[in-house]
Amino acid sequence: MSASLFVINGCASNPVGTGFQTVHTSSGHSNSVRNASSSSETSGQPNSAAMVRQLNVLAQSGHVDNSPFIAGQSNITQVKQSWGQPDTKNTAGEGTYATYNSKHAAFGFNQNGTIFDVRSYSKQVQSLSLSDVRAILGNPNLTTTPESGQVNEIYQVNATYQLQFINMNSNEVDHVSVFDASYAKAQMELANQILSDEEAKDPVSNFGLPPHHTMDWLTVLIGRRYGGH
Repeated sequence: MSASLFVINGCASNPVGTGFQTVHTSSGHSNSVRNASSSSETSGQPNSAAMVRQLNVLAQSGHVDNSPFIAGQSNITQVKQSWGQPDTKNTAGEGTYATYNSKHAAFGFNQNGTIFDVRSYSKQVQSLSLSDVRAILGNPNLTTTPESGQVNEIYQVNATYQLQFINMNSNEVDHVSVFDASYAKAQMELANQILSDEEAKDPVSNFGLPPHHTMDWLTVLIGRRYGGH
């Protein structure tokens, strides 16, 4: 199965979304789990292979390992009813991220409250390395570097969801994100429409934006239209 990849990246060392980021590597590798007999599995911790497999299976239905809430289906109101108010909330473009420190979880949600990004900072996740992940899932479909020292390795698990492994300045996983790719697609379509409107007004200038197709300009456009950053 092949699926188009749309990346809207909000992953950082603290769970604050940032916006679209430049995709700099594409492996073209399908997201198939390698056979358990692979000798490379033995390089990780004893339970790392099982954990990676579990995350891959959970992501296919929009879940992470430490919460019952589903990307693209659950609403932040449901989270508040179950877990109470978040410890922190941060606005990121058209989305907001709510962090629950004691639950080691964070959620990105839109203006309607629909959750598009479910994140886990669990100890089990943070015990993994990117090498552990690649030993089971192979090379990622995409790799992004949204900021210095940060690497996001993205696996398209099906037509709906991406499973993202985020590390900060090391080979160790900081957190995982299960992302509803349809949200990224909608944001890209919105940004393209804004760009088309702007170019219709002034087809000569570049509006001080980054070059097209770096995808950084999507964040600029949405923020300019709606007052984000």
